[in-house]
Amino acid sequence: MAQIGDVQVKSGGRSLKQTYKIGKQIGQGNYGKVYAATLKHDSSCKVAIKVLDKKGMDSADLASLKNEVGVM
Repeated sequence: MAQIGDVQVKSGGRSLKQTYKIGKQIGQGNYGKVYAATLKHDSSCKVAIKVLDKKGMDSADLASLKNEVGVM
């Protein structure tokens, strides 16, 4: 488990902090936050990382999240 700001990150495989340099928070919603980040091995590659807390989500929210991941 990694720590990004005040958020704990659980990820399978490599930790996000091993792959990305996590920057400042750039957004926030009902269930999570969005952070600016760059790849550690290629700082010209900029990404946004969305960190969600699924604990408070009901079944409709989880279905919407699965759909969002499918679209990505």
